[in-house]
Amino acid sequence: MIRLFLVAISVLCVEIWAQQPEVRKQKYSGGQMELLINSTTLSQAVAINSAGSIVGTREIPNQAAGLLLPVPFYYGKHGAKDIPTPESFTNLEPIGICDTELVVAYATRPAGNQQGSLAGVVWDPKDGSFVFLPNAPGDTVHQPQSISADGKRICGYTTGPNRLRPAIWDWKTDLQSWVITVLPTEHENNPYLMSGGLMISPNGKWVAGCCTKAFMRDGSVDSALYLWTELTPGQWKRKLLSQEQLYLRGMNDQGEMAGSVRGPTGARQPCYVSPQGEFRILELLPANYSGEAKGINNDSIVVGFSDDPPGKFDAGPTPCYWTKDGKIHKIAPEATWYGMTQAINQSGQMAGLVEDEQTGISLSFRTLK
Repeated sequence: MIRLFLVAISVLCVEIWAQQPEVRKQKYSGGQMELLINSTTLSQAVAINSAGSIVGTREIPNQAAGLLLPVPFYYGKHGAKDIPTPESFTNLEPIGICDTELVVAYATRPAGNQQGSLAGVVWDPKDGSFVFLPNAPGDTVHQPQSISADGKRICGYTTGPNRLRPAIWDWKTDLQSWVITVLPTEHENNPYLMSGGLMISPNGKWVAGCCTKAFMRDGSVDSALYLWTELTPGQWKRKLLSQEQLYLRGMNDQGEMAGSVRGPTGARQPCYVSPQGEFRILELLPANYSGEAKGINNDSIVVGFSDDPPGKFDAGPTPCYWTKDGKIHKIAPEATWYGMTQAINQSGQMAGLVEDEQTGISLSFRTLK
């Protein structure tokens, strides 16, 4: 384990929102939602905390380059802010927000940089400060993928020469720094974590993800689903949950999981995984072909989307959620067909993106309590 001292980092860009963005309310099947009008092309929320604060990305035009640039944003307790990019990096992607409003993200820069091309950061919307997560000894790159509700534990992966391993970062109050612990695995190289994801429960007690079970003769990697629990501070026990693998996207305090698997046609199918590792494919909307589950809360409500078959005239994902009985429900207004539900909090508030009926723009949304 290594330590990192807290440091505020200068930033490259300034906040773009000169004022609070327009917010428009509209009805949906379960009540009311808010549309955040902060882009003229595309905006999406990727995470929501217990207070309803959201983080995501929005497109803004770059007139000089003739391009649309993705800009990460925060909208919540501390106002509406664009999240700047740390100095020496070229891009930042938010992936989560905890109940203390801290935002976890990863920053990237061109490959070949001696200090690594990918790094995890924690951003405080209250004062705009950044803290870098530390590397594991001998590693140069890491990526956070999930954060606990209290903001004191982050999980993701760390990588170095011929290895890619799951890891935990713990905030140590006495040290005022983050400390990294590499989780035990059967093999040093676990490439499926990059796309499959490593998720942590809101209470920080459970960590799950798909790691290498075996290397096949044809060069492919056979991955399986594992669960880690902490025995003593810094000491974690690994348990094989299932020989199956999935794209894991959420986990609740009961150890229930949500994600997607490849179906017989190769298309992704939304799935629920029990704490015992039992997989259940979730139903799609009528005549739909594929879908994904993107999160799950402590009431076992799963959120995600259901998608039309390729080539259908109105093809596009529909934002939806699944109740504990496995039934699927649309949340988009009838006139809206495109969108995704990407996150849910413990109060049942959902967030994602949905096509605005008035403008045709895909905008960030959050449902109201």
